Amino acid sequence: MVLIKLGGSVITEKNAEDVFLREKTLGIARIVKDLLFEGEQVLITHGTGSFGKPPAVRFGYLSGYLAQDRIDVVALVQQKLISLNRQVMDTFLAAGVPAALLSTNSIVQCSRGEIAEFETRAVKEYLDRGIVPVMHGDIVPDQEMGFCVCTSDKITMELARLLQPNTVIFATDIDGVYAEEASSEEGKPMSTISPEEYRRLDVSPETPQDVSGGMHAKVGYALVAARYCQNCWILNGNVVERLAAAVRGKDLVGTRVLADSPG
Repeated sequence: MVLIKLGGSVITEKNAEDVFLREKTLGIARIVKDLLFEGEQVLITHGTGSFGKPPAVRFGYLSGYLAQDRIDVVALVQQKLISLNRQVMDTFLAAGVPAALLSTNSIVQCSRGEIAEFETRAVKEYLDRGIVPVMHGDIVPDQEMGFCVCTSDKITMELARLLQPNTVIFATDIDGVYAEEASSEEGKPMSTISPEEYRRLDVSPETPQDVSGGMHAKVGYALVAARYCQNCWILNGNVVERLAAAVRGKDLVGTRVLADSPG
């Protein structure tokens, strides 16, 4: 089983609002089709990028929470995310990938921003029948806080824990994890990152304009996901061949994430 998280920066134009990058996504979908042909089970999660992040700034929920009385915002944002997901699904189907949407709201329950329950029955049944389940980050009801943002990175981490796939890939728009943020322009990414290195390094400063927590949070989720799989990677999803290389165990440019300790 292969679990691939497609970052919003890969499938959408991050310098514009509500712009889906169909050709890039189509290239990824073709790689997924090849993996299915080779006998892999594939599960996809995707971020919201320019469909989800601008509203977080505009409506002031960068903390990740919305009060119960902000249902108008919740409804508006969910419609935007449905629009993005529809385009993702259309692109995968155009590439010949038998993909099916699983609504985050229908299978995930949160409490104080953390996933409290995750129903995997439908995910497993789709995988067993050769269908590629697709999930995305969303605003979901929170048992304590009204509503919360359940990010695709968090969903990916939880799916890794529950399903224990062979390979987990976090696909971003840069080559991997860098010791210094400026290095992404001219240097090489770290070949591996361990929990100890993560605690020592300034992986990527938090940005107040990213409700998902940016690269710093992504690495944290990946460290946990790495406990439950044989290979966990953070790599550049714009270079689609690297997705296949990670699954096939070939050399590639990217950062392999080493398992965090339980607890």
